[in-house]
Amino acid sequence: LARWQSPTLGPVRPDRFIRAAERAGLIQQVTRILFGKALDALELWPDDITVSFNLSAQDLADRAFIFSLVAQVHKRQISPARIEFEITETAVMKDIAASRVLLEDLSSAGFKIALDDFGSGYSSFEYIDQLPLDKVKIDKTFVRKVADSATSREIVAGIITLCRNLGLKCVLEGVESDSEMATLAPLSPQLIQGYLFGKPMSQRNVLSLLMQDERQDVKVNLA
Repeated sequence: LARWQSPTLGPVRPDRFIRAAERAGLIQQVTRILFGKALDALELWPDDITVSFNLSAQDLADRAFIFSLVAQVHKRQISPARIEFEITETAVMKDIAASRVLLEDLSSAGFKIALDDFGSGYSSFEYIDQLPLDKVKIDKTFVRKVADSATSREIVAGIITLCRNLGLKCVLEGVESDSEMATLAPLSPQLIQGYLFGKPMSQRNVLSLLMQDERQDVKVNLA
């Protein structure tokens, strides 16, 4: 995850500066810098540690740019299996056929593919059917409805079961409290992501965490 601490504006949320970068046509510069930081971290961390990296719609629409990132991975002799590219529904919905071809090429090259924020917008099971996915991440705004909505609970349970039957990993995003975890536990989720387990931290603090016996998924601040 990226965090921007502006000397003028103070802390700027990712959803704000990422959208601003997209509008200004600067998102690929941001992506290139952050991807380089992610690779720097991988070179320091144990070989069994992987990273997930978000691609924007503009990134995904530019095949040459995506494979310039792939070239960085090969140049540093990092295993593609250690990198998972996260894409959103909005990033693929404009041209799902072209997105499928690109993602299939990335998958064939050894990279993992995750569908991020599923349930946050115009969710379609067509994406699960058409794209070469390894993981589906159910959006936190949808997950948090489970406590108050029987319908939402059944839908989330159904997606978990669907992913299990298809051999896909399924992640419930945004779990922040023990009460939320207690509500979700009966659904037998495979993976949980949220502040309950770990808050964003700088990459320099991650290595010491990884050295501990207790292993857990963490969000990392690459700023």
